[in-house]
Amino acid sequence: MRFFARRRRVVLWMTLAAALAVGSVGTAFATHARPGGGTPWRSPLVVAYQACGVLSNATHIGPYGSPSCSPPVQESPLMTTSSTGAGSGSVRLDIVCTDGGTPPCNQADAIDSEDATLQISNTDVSCPGSGTPGCTAAGADYGGKYAVDFHVRLTDHANPALCASGTGAPPCTTATVQDFAITFVSQCATNAPGPPGSNCSTNTSLDTWMPGTVRELQRGSFELLSFQILDPGPDGTYESTVPTEINCPPTCGTGDEKPYQRAGWFAP
Repeated sequence: MRFFARRRRVVLWMTLAAALAVGSVGTAFATHARPGGGTPWRSPLVVAYQACGVLSNATHIGPYGSPSCSPPVQESPLMTTSSTGAGSGSVRLDIVCTDGGTPPCNQADAIDSEDATLQISNTDVSCPGSGTPGCTAAGADYGGKYAVDFHVRLTDHANPALCASGTGAPPCTTATVQDFAITFVSQCATNAPGPPGSNCSTNTSLDTWMPGTVRELQRGSFELLSFQILDPGPDGTYESTVPTEINCPPTCGTGDEKPYQRAGWFAP
């Protein structure tokens, strides 16, 4: 998957703070700078447009006063929405306890009950043209798949890997993990003959797709470097045809996917 390193960073903080005693063994946890809380995290989803490069043909008014490109060109040639604002897109992430408790979750039962639920609402998704995966005609409901794609920088207490056993041998330490992607695939549902555009909403959790992503005792700070919805690309799939490369999730894509939406906001 491509890594959009220059995206404005929105910091998503998941603070998991607790202390655990296992038998007579005490587990000491290192500390790192962190807030007192950071969820729920919410963001609207806006249509992704191509960046304006050196071939600009206009200039924006102040205060930006920057070169601009007209007309705008969407990143995805496979997914679009109406220009009337009939649809909506948003994402919400919550840290929860699967046993019904309140984070930080109950560590006494030695069960990892901490998770992050993800609710994506996405309506009025249509096809800009025909002959592409999920599209029967221009303006038709989009009937294909889409990928939810996070790029994350994680700093937490789960280092080295053996400390996940909770025994404290070797002790858990604080570290920043190399940047990684969390990607999973979902399906749009067409509304024909109902309202225009497909419903591409989903309700899931991070641990459903990548078990152990959110754990108790880790005090994990997840920096959200980018969040986007990806189309399946011209080949219509997120999985390689090479068996050894089929790894979706956590990393989905064959390299031809384009962003349909990104986290952002819209000023009406």
